Amino acid sequence: MRGIIPVIILQHLETYLRQFGATDDIATYFDLIAGTSTGGIIALALTQNSSIRHIPKGDSDQVDLQDLLNNYLTMGDQIFQDTTLGSLRKLFDSKYKATGIQIQCQKWFGTTPMDRAKVPTLILAYNLSTGQPELIRSYTLTNATNPSALDTSTTLPNDITYSNETPADLPTSTLLHETTTSDTLYPVWVAARATSAAPTYFPPIQYAGSLLVDGGVIANNPSIFAYLEAKRLYPNCQKFHILSISTGGSYHTMDKDDASGILNWAGQMTPMFSTAQKRTTDCVMQNMDNVQYVRIDHPLTHEVKMDETSPDALSYLQCQAEIIAQTYSIQLQSFAQELTSTKPDRTAFTPSFDSTKTNSSTKPLDPTETNSPTKPFTPTKTHSPTNPLDTTKTNSPTNQTLDITNKQNQNLKGPTYAP
Repeated sequence: MRGIIPVIILQHLETYLRQFGATDDIATYFDLIAGTSTGGIIALALTQNSSIRHIPKGDSDQVDLQDLLNNYLTMGDQIFQDTTLGSLRKLFDSKYKATGIQIQCQKWFGTTPMDRAKVPTLILAYNLSTGQPELIRSYTLTNATNPSALDTSTTLPNDITYSNETPADLPTSTLLHETTTSDTLYPVWVAARATSAAPTYFPPIQYAGSLLVDGGVIANNPSIFAYLEAKRLYPNCQKFHILSISTGGSYHTMDKDDASGILNWAGQMTPMFSTAQKRTTDCVMQNMDNVQYVRIDHPLTHEVKMDETSPDALSYLQCQAEIIAQTYSIQLQSFAQELTSTKPDRTAFTPSFDSTKTNSSTKPLDPTETNSPTKPFTPTKTHSPTNPLDTTKTNSPTNQTLDITNKQNQNLKGPTYAP
């Protein structure tokens, strides 16, 4: 349930946007929104039609962040149920059946295909069948050097049927640097289910002949993938602004005793690799000359597992989210001011949404590391406060990404979510 934290931080970001005069849907201030795990689900909630309450904002209807938060506070018992644990079965099966999370994803998004997103959206999963990242896009890169060539005209075949069983007759999504139209045909609920299929917690989803699992396996924080994709979408952009929102947590450390013996290492490997992955992402993003990387992260005083749904745990996460939002209030206000300085004009690649912008700048929103209800916080976002936020401004137009990416006057901005 760690997604509670980034949703509350988004509420604070929206408050600051309104203070600076923003009246439109919060998602439309970004050029690209990317997410992994819970962050992926939040990204989809921001950019796609869903059963979550929406409210009119400017040219489009915005998801009601309070209703999204209420869903997170109540859906845990539905998702984390039907445990398969019992005697020795826990050694050979996932902790939970896929029924709860799959029904929730279908309830939210129905049969809507990815190409209906109001903002370019990137969802990360990992393909066990190919051993490659699975980049599920809401757009098609028909020409990697020309952003105006984005093809969003694909439609879902009429012969595709939906049920509680996973459809298996669509092609797998493209891998990085490939350009096919299959990504946009993904049903949104499949993207949500795939990005949140946390190993050991939920079984993989089998789709189009491939086994897909949580994108946190390769990118708890999808900022690097969001950046690479933003460069392809907006090749003339001079500056990329990335806002990365964590679900809280800490970095895993070890002492000499921990690092000796097979039994000791057995419990250290997963958190060690997760920490190494996150540290690497922060190091790379903070040292790119053409990137302004703002990371919103803070350690939690107590560990909260991904599947904890008790009232005390949910209340604690809400309190921690408020503390984090206050701690980074200056960074959030500064980013909100940049977002409102210009707005993306997305007419060229918004075929089915009335979300035309008035300016030519676009910004990406990367809900990258936001742990989905199906994924532990560690893989989603876990940047500790030990990594300072880079809030340096540049004299070029700013673009923001939330493990989301935007572009303004040749500059991109975007937030990211990561557990």
